[in-house]
Amino acid sequence: MYQRGILNATQYACLVHFATFTGIMESEGFTASDIDAMLEKDGREGYVERLKIMYRAREGLKHRSFPFIPLYYYPHFLMMKPDSTEHLRGRLKGAGIFMIEEEYLLGHYPKELASQSRDYISREKEHIKDKIKNEAFDIWWYYRF
Repeated sequence: MYQRGILNATQYACLVHFATFTGIMESEGFTASDIDAMLEKDGREGYVERLKIMYRAREGLKHRSFPFIPLYYYPHFLMMKPDSTEHLRGRLKGAGIFMIEEEYLLGHYPKELASQSRDYISREKEHIKDKIKNEAFDIWWYYRF
């Protein structure tokens, strides 16, 4: 229920940074093997998609990944299947463009399941919902300024 709640915490679809997701899950008491098993199961059922997102950054500077990206911002990033980034990365590097690759999760849960998970998080783990809602809007500020 936790992973589904995190991936569906808001009414709008949201990409969740993989390391952020695992950090939240671990802070709630889940082990890395628990998390992998849950993601594997939901992935087999078509409920979770793992995506690589690339965005431009300055080489040599520490970058900040976006913990949560509302799906409507996806045109600002390059979303690719994890096994198809090598060619693009090489071409961009040859052109002097440095790109950061990050792994994200996207939930594709049926409405009923998403709603139950969202209700659970709102009722039992409001701090998780608040974190996602607050940090999802950081991306808006990034693009605004």
